[in-house]
Amino acid sequence: MGILHEDISFFEKQAENIDHTFKLLQLLMCLNILLHNQPTMNQTIASPKPFYTHAWLYFLLAMAVIIAGFFPSFFNNLKQTDLLHHVHGMSATAWLLLLVAQPLLYSRGQISLHRKLGKVSFVLVPLLLFGGVKMVQLMIRRQAEYPPMEAFRLSFIDVVSMIAFVGFYGMAIYHRSTTGLHARYMAATVILLIPPGLTRLLLRFPGVDSFTKGLNINFILIEIALLLLLLDDKKRDGSFSRPYLILTAIIVFLHATLPFARHWQWWQNFMNGIV
Repeated sequence: MGILHEDISFFEKQAENIDHTFKLLQLLMCLNILLHNQPTMNQTIASPKPFYTHAWLYFLLAMAVIIAGFFPSFFNNLKQTDLLHHVHGMSATAWLLLLVAQPLLYSRGQISLHRKLGKVSFVLVPLLLFGGVKMVQLMIRRQAEYPPMEAFRLSFIDVVSMIAFVGFYGMAIYHRSTTGLHARYMAATVILLIPPGLTRLLLRFPGVDSFTKGLNINFILIEIALLLLLLDDKKRDGSFSRPYLILTAIIVFLHATLPFARHWQWWQNFMNGIV
């Protein structure tokens, strides 16, 4: 019995030693994991790259171009401007100011104010569209003041742009929780506002002596800008973004129809009908 008791004690001690060894190994494994996952003194924890940190500067540049284009006819003649032009001009300016402020607030972490200010768009967008429709109607009524058939060509660009504006704005609201898509759809609304102002600005440059030439240069410049945006997205995310692809297709379509839209009888009938 004494020998059996000694054997049992021996095995109990061995089991206890094995248990202690196993616990020690577990502790060492945990320490190893912690050491390999902790940054050293010379390492920094990678932070995600901010999305379009300086977007507000690009929107400010777009706003400057548009204001410069409309300065002689609108901003420099505010006292002589009628109410409808005021509604259209000021609502468009307010929209541009809003889109300058929004990415600036977002980049500074003022998300709550960004969201509250975004609700202003629910008033601005209907005003902007109302003014746009009225400007198209006024242009068709005064088509005699334009080069032959020019009012129909410009109205086609304006109407397609307004429809696209509503679509991009709606998609921006729908994707408001997805920063990348939301920002790109909003950026598209700004780009759609550029052609009228940029074309007028280009007409003040030597050699740009017609609306046709101004419109063509305007669309070429916007197409180059969109190509750069698409390439930046490809580099950033590995793919082309859907908002810019759609916008590029719209801009290329408007550019391609420049020689034809004003001659379409169905479009002339439609425009004369809404007047």
